Amino acid sequence: MAEESGAPAGADDGGAPPAETGGTPPAETGGTPERPEYVPEKFWNAETGEIRMEDAFKSYAEIETNGRIRRDKLRAEVAAEIELDRMASRPEDVNGYELKVPDAIAEHFEEGMEFQFDESDPLLGFWKETAFELGMDQEGFEKGVSAYIQAQLSAMPDLEAEIGKLGENGKDRIEHVENWAKTALSNDAYEAIRNFAVTAENITALEEVMRLANEPAFMPPGGDVPDALNLATLQQMQMDKRYHDPAHYDPVFVEKVNQGFARLYPD
Repeated sequence: MAEESGAPAGADDGGAPPAETGGTPPAETGGTPERPEYVPEKFWNAETGEIRMEDAFKSYAEIETNGRIRRDKLRAEVAAEIELDRMASRPEDVNGYELKVPDAIAEHFEEGMEFQFDESDPLLGFWKETAFELGMDQEGFEKGVSAYIQAQLSAMPDLEAEIGKLGENGKDRIEHVENWAKTALSNDAYEAIRNFAVTAENITALEEVMRLANEPAFMPPGGDVPDALNLATLQQMQMDKRYHDPAHYDPVFVEKVNQGFARLYPD
C-alpha cells in the first residue's frame, strides 16, 4: 500500500508552478472620445471630448437673427418696388383725374340724358383724395365714379312718373319753367333750378313763383287765354318760341297773344 502524502499528485519540488486561474487582465483604453461626424469641428472640444454647447447655441441664434433680418429686408424691398409700380400709374395730383361719366354707365343712358357732376360735393373730393393715396389710375378712379353715379341716380325720382303727375302737358310745363329760368336767372341760379325741378311738386312750386313774379302761366295748345293777362305777361308770351320761332310757330298761340293785347288796348 502506497504511503499517503499531503502533496498533490504529480507535483514535486522541482516542477513548474501551476498556471493561475482567470489569466492576465486586459490593458485599459486611454485617451478622449473622438468627434462625431455630425458635430462641426468648431463646436468640438478636443481636449475634453465634449461638444461646445454654448458656442453651438450662440451660432444658431446668430443664424436665425441674420435670416430674419434678410427676410425683412427682402420683404421691404419687394413692397417698395410694388408701391413704386403702383404709384407710377396715378396722375401727378388729385386734380389729374378726369371727372366724367364712364362708358359702362353712359351706354345705359336714354337718348339725350345727361349727368351733371356737382364738383363741390365733398364725397367726390374724398374719392379723389382716396384714389390718389391708393395710387389708382384713371380706370380705377372711374370704378368709384360709377358707384357714385349709380347711387345718385337711384336717389332721383322717376322722371316719367313725375311728368305723368303734371298731367297731359307735363313735358311742356317743365319746358315752360325751364325757358323762364334760363331767361330770367343767372347761370348759377339756372343750374340750381335745373337740379330742383325734378319732381312734379317742385315744378308746381316754381310755377307759383312765376305767377307771383307776374310771369306768364303755362298755356296748353288750344287753351283759352286768361282774362287777367297783363302787359308783362303778354310781353313774356311774345318771347315764347311758339310766337317768334318759325320752327315752332303756333298761329293759335299767336292769336291768343294778339287777343290779349286787344283786351288791354281796345280800339
